[in-house]
Amino acid sequence: MLVPLPSSVARALRDALAVVFPVACPGCGAPDEVVCADCRAECVPRVRCESVGGIDVWSAVDYAGAVARLIVAFKNDGRTSVAPVLAEPLGRSIDAAMSHAGTSDEIGVVAIPVRRSSLRRRGYRPVHLLARRAGVDVESMLRFVREPQDQRRLGRADRARNLAFAMRGSPAIAGRRVLIVDDVLTTGATLSEAVRAVREAGGEVIGAAVLARTRRGRRASRRV
Repeated sequence: MLVPLPSSVARALRDALAVVFPVACPGCGAPDEVVCADCRAECVPRVRCESVGGIDVWSAVDYAGAVARLIVAFKNDGRTSVAPVLAEPLGRSIDAAMSHAGTSDEIGVVAIPVRRSSLRRRGYRPVHLLARRAGVDVESMLRFVREPQDQRRLGRADRARNLAFAMRGSPAIAGRRVLIVDDVLTTGATLSEAVRAVREAGGEVIGAAVLARTRRGRRASRRV
């Protein structure tokens, strides 16, 4: 029976392989570049705010083109070397949300939970890693009480059904104001379930911050 490697060992192996084998920019394929200058330029933050289910959601870039390819490489291909490039726009989204909410030291930054199967496969939590790179302490106060399906091939209605009552908040949330953080905003189904779980646990959601927003079902937004 195959035993999953500890996350620290998996990370060390990925780093070693990156030294032995030539790298190419995952955004465009440019050789000998972790992330090329052109793809870095695509990740320059352009922070926007939009309302999703009555919650203000702050995002920094569009999930398209080179940005989408970088995020996929980071999440699915073990390309953690691109984390510094993606951390900056996520950090800008979090900063904007905190500034809008007021006193940041009263707000807990809570990450969307990771499916157990995804954590075993990757060996790391993408949102936590990016937030740490951005200098933000993220709390794991949400968890899945059942394993939802992979969302990538599901439509809006199926995503909502797939995630309904799938999360639970820690008792530590009670009485706290929290900012929910995720990597990509698609239909808003994941965010809606997280908001429900936080409120059920007695917390108050003051907003959400994401790295990127998709163009699917684009909602009205404003630049900040």
